[in-house]
Amino acid sequence: MRIFTAEASETDAAAWNRPGALDTTVHISLGALPGPMAALIHFAEMCVHGVDLAVATDQQALLDEELCAELLAVMRGMGGFDVYRMPGAFGPDVQPAPGAAPHGQLPADLGRTVS
Repeated sequence: MRIFTAEASETDAAAWNRPGALDTTVHISLGALPGPMAALIHFAEMCVHGVDLAVATDQQALLDEELCAELLAVMRGMGGFDVYRMPGAFGPDVQPAPGAAPHGQLPADLGRTVS
């Protein structure tokens, strides 16, 4: 698994770091997106699923709360995830637990609860 993860990470990094990567249109399940928006969605996917894994394996201490907070700020500054609220993408906002760390607020903005 570790080798696969390293390979996938290298392939992913190479794709986003190639010249002009952000100048292209990227086609994903949500439709055709400009490179910068596709990169942001990709980053959000990596961050959110990293949170999922850390929570599921009781490794929240490994999470980068600053990174989660930064993603929250960027997404909220863009109007949040509202444009993507649809079955199979994101559900309605969920109220995070009082005093929730950024890693707990992020899934709440996506319509999920993190314990």
